[in-house]
Amino acid sequence: MIRPSSPPPAPPSSMHSEIRQCFRQYDVRGIISTHGLSDDVHVWPESSSLSTTLAFAIGCAYAAELAEEIPEPDEGWWVAIGYDARLSGPHLVQALEAGLRCGGINVYRLGLVPTPVVYFATHHLNHQTQHCHGGIVVTGSHNPSDWNGFKMSVGHSSIYGSKLQRLADRILTADFTSVSSSNDQVQTRGEDLDLSDDYLAAVHERLRWGNRPLSELKVVLDPGNGAAGPLAARLFSDLGVQLTCINVEPNGHFPAHHPEHGSERPAVPP
Repeated sequence: MIRPSSPPPAPPSSMHSEIRQCFRQYDVRGIISTHGLSDDVHVWPESSSLSTTLAFAIGCAYAAELAEEIPEPDEGWWVAIGYDARLSGPHLVQALEAGLRCGGINVYRLGLVPTPVVYFATHHLNHQTQHCHGGIVVTGSHNPSDWNGFKMSVGHSSIYGSKLQRLADRILTADFTSVSSSNDQVQTRGEDLDLSDDYLAAVHERLRWGNRPLSELKVVLDPGNGAAGPLAARLFSDLGVQLTCINVEPNGHFPAHHPEHGSERPAVPP
């Protein structure tokens, strides 16, 4: 587990343009290489637009923004994080958690999940005994497997547009104002949390079906080894349809085809 007690330095000016380009209108996206996957999150790699150092910095910047948006509650800040099936996901999410906890944020680890499960957590947990003040999912969305990125929310509101650019500003100037020198003494927590049963129960509550018996339906499921496979298979199985599944197990190599496409033609990043 990566657990540095101080935020990262500002990246060199030669990297500013490349990092800024990762911050799009609605999410953060970039290409990651093996050079970008390092446990030393205080060193900025020169050959990768997306890296564990950037993931760590995003966690620190997000913590600073959350502290400004939401006064610290009695139970402390809690943020749900998850990741998709890409091979870089576990590395990036560990660095992200380290950044959040460096900024005094407690973390719910949802594991490998579809993006909607993270958004679900930000609503669902506040109706339970837990509290959740935001969510971040490490995902490359529809992009090829060497891409990855981050979708973020504070409270129930997505971070996009100028708010995303503000995170970039913090990172480029190392302005993590809520991260004090005393935060190495802050005892934050990380908690593993499986919301799959609760999420599927909520989906079933919202489904409306006609009179036709579902046992007559024949369904072929091909999630392309993406993150949604196991939950999708459980959902259709629970419905009692005649289900045939292929490529269900998450696999970041995507051996059959890209999850967004029915062929091996790669997606084109917009």
